[in-house]
Amino acid sequence: MGQITAGLAGFDCSTICAGGIKRLWLTNRDDIATITYGVDGEVTAITMVVGPPAGVFYEVKLKTNTKQLIEQFNVTEDGCGVTITQTFTGIAPCFSQDTRKFLQEVAAQSCCGMAVIHEENSGFVGIWGLIDDLPVRLGGGTQTDTGANLTDPNQVTLELVCNTIANGQKTEFTPGVVGIPV
Repeated sequence: MGQITAGLAGFDCSTICAGGIKRLWLTNRDDIATITYGVDGEVTAITMVVGPPAGVFYEVKLKTNTKQLIEQFNVTEDGCGVTITQTFTGIAPCFSQDTRKFLQEVAAQSCCGMAVIHEENSGFVGIWGLIDDLPVRLGGGTQTDTGANLTDPNQVTLELVCNTIANGQKTEFTPGVVGIPV
């Protein structure tokens, strides 16, 4: 049986709560050898498999102010079942052959799954997709769009999705951006 053991401190006027995601990194879920957790469930270290090819997180560069992660808690009527749907969306400008290759690799990896680290504009560095058999995959909202008019954007919308349990909610990656194995 669960129990509440702490409250939420609430709003602090000195806290910066900027929205959006600044940067994003992906890895093949199978390339993570071990995960070390702290007492509050934060990830304090990741060891990647040694290669070849060695496991690394790859940065995915997307347009500024287009990246967002939404975590939707889904609760059964009796309150005993909780799942989370995590949906990341971001936009890459100008479809290219490199974009095509990236999308094909992400699509092919979706069966085995991925893990994601992201840096929020607020400074929080989060990680998700770590629960065995519940990894991140390419979402159906991924699309390429040429636009119809000369002034329309030529862009790619990337959607990543993870259906997970409550423990799979994004958690802090305490090594931060400098600790990402790239």
